[in-house]
Amino acid sequence: MSRNIVLVTVDSLRADHCSFMGYERETTPILDAMATEGVVFENAIAPGPSTPESMPAVFTGEGIADVHHGVASRDHIRDHLSRGRTVPERLSATGYSTIGFTPNPFTSRYFGFDRGFDRFEDFLDTSARLRSAIVSRWLRGRFVAGLRFGLNLVGRGDVSMTWEDYYEELIESVAATNDPFFLWVFLLEPHWPYRPPDRHRNGISATSMYRANWTSSNFSDRTPTGESVQTVRSLYDGTIRHVDEFVRRLTDDLSEANPIYVFHADHGEAFGEHGSFGHGSHLYEENVHVPLVVWNAGVRERIEEPVSLRVLPFLLEELASSSRTLDRSRFTRPRVRTSTAQKAAVRGQDWKLLHDGAGVAFSDLVADPEELNLQSGVDLSDVWDSLESTRRLTNSERERIAGTAREIEVAEL
Repeated sequence: MSRNIVLVTVDSLRADHCSFMGYERETTPILDAMATEGVVFENAIAPGPSTPESMPAVFTGEGIADVHHGVASRDHIRDHLSRGRTVPERLSATGYSTIGFTPNPFTSRYFGFDRGFDRFEDFLDTSARLRSAIVSRWLRGRFVAGLRFGLNLVGRGDVSMTWEDYYEELIESVAATNDPFFLWVFLLEPHWPYRPPDRHRNGISATSMYRANWTSSNFSDRTPTGESVQTVRSLYDGTIRHVDEFVRRLTDDLSEANPIYVFHADHGEAFGEHGSFGHGSHLYEENVHVPLVVWNAGVRERIEEPVSLRVLPFLLEELASSSRTLDRSRFTRPRVRTSTAQKAAVRGQDWKLLHDGAGVAFSDLVADPEELNLQSGVDLSDVWDSLESTRRLTNSERERIAGTAREIEVAEL
């Protein structure tokens, strides 16, 4: 019989803030143990640096281009999800009961992420989605970010919803479903504003927490002090510890179901390393290098070769097949690609090429892991042209195959 599967997606969690990835703070003690007993992909790369640029590709295995961080991208994302087979659709077709819980508006039914789920909860009613669309379309800027922050704190809206707000409902949904089941949970905790519970605040008072979050909404407009950045980082680390607590409770409560767990982030988070804070605009390591762990699958391994989160649909299918091995050649590559609408990067095991439209820069991740000394004078045009040619050829072949499939469907009618 196929194994039950749990996929935990975490918003804005960068790999180097997880203690099983070498972080000096103990942010992930439960995940540390799972990493020791399971599979860790040490160089997992997100398809993009924001949820709209990453999650459509994660759910379908296909890259999505020219998506901007806003509601204007709704139709583009919905079209992408409708053309590809999503993770829940793939598993549902093999007999899985499918359950999804996500408080992130960018992974809601509004964008089509409910496709393939038997039970899907996004905590947004129709009127709330309409208001979100209107406000996001017409209002922009840091003022709106601050206003949205305040409204969410008062009303406990989408960005302030924690896993504890819906945990019992989640467990009840699993208890009411049939095996084998696929459960997807999207956790918002590490997304700004960083609001860990008191037990995970590292001694920071509630007043200081709110002040730090309000101040950090303006970090991109001025140069913050080192102390303020450290406060925000500490709060961020507290949210990661809160995520780890969720993992502990979930694994305890689902122990009889004995599922395989896959844990990953959709993208990372910046704290001023390259002059930016948050996420959505750059392709440096803090933005796209994310954790990826498989646990309770009967496999123990640390894999250094690069892997794109685009492989998740295929990884989950292999795990569902009851195989006790993972064929790393199916998932890892010598290099993987990540991009925004304006920028692109190619990531090798210990190097990276970055293209911002003006030129190509090379990063040696062994000698310069923080990417502070990019080599822009190196002639890499031949390498980049080769990679772009491969990408265009792949896209062309994909379109040809899709066209042939459509012709066959028409002929069969």
